[in-house]
Amino acid sequence: MIFAGKVNQKYVKYVEEMGIPYILVDYDLPGRKVPAVMIDNVRGGEIATEHLLNLGYKKIAFIGGDIQHPSIKGRFEGYKRALEKAGIICEEKLYITDEPDTRLINGFKACEKLFNSIKPDAIFAANDAMAIGCIKFLKIKGIKIPDDIAIVGFDDIEACIHIEPRLTTIRVEKEELGIIAVKRIVEMIENPDYGINRIYVPVKLVIRDSCGAKLKGIYVPDDVKTDELI
Repeated sequence: MIFAGKVNQKYVKYVEEMGIPYILVDYDLPGRKVPAVMIDNVRGGEIATEHLLNLGYKKIAFIGGDIQHPSIKGRFEGYKRALEKAGIICEEKLYITDEPDTRLINGFKACEKLFNSIKPDAIFAANDAMAIGCIKFLKIKGIKIPDDIAIVGFDDIEACIHIEPRLTTIRVEKEELGIIAVKRIVEMIENPDYGINRIYVPVKLVIRDSCGAKLKGIYVPDDVKTDELI
């Protein structure tokens, strides 16, 4: 059985008691060692923030949903790690992690909360939907992107190339996640003694228009940059 995303622990316990092989996809259970295929959320958050730092932004905000969710927590950790490496203090006013969900409307509301207390020069949103919510809020306020503020998302959903400006983001290879999960399930079925392991799938930075790279003269056409090349 494959559990994709957030899962109630009682269901995991049930399949364990039934002796059914299972694997989690991009979700973790605190205090438990379980088979999982994970997005490298920490590294992804670090890459996104490092990109903004490399473009000269210093007052970088983070917008996310429930910080207890492993994906959000990992991306936030990567954000903080990049700031720490750059010698920048992670100010409490610069992150919003109390939204109950990570939909577009939550990004809109989180951005509104953020601007009620501080005006950053860049925002790293925990996913693309929230980033697009930020863009909508900023447009209503007459704040130009990327002239006045830069935005980076996470996931690389299709909407990224249809929003204006096109969204710079961290690409998640979801097909690869699925392929690995299926392979691991087959291995566990064929070999009941197959050990519990956790696999991290790497992510890539996709530079588009919302980060301001073009304005700074280092623009790269769609979908060709990875973290190794920056």
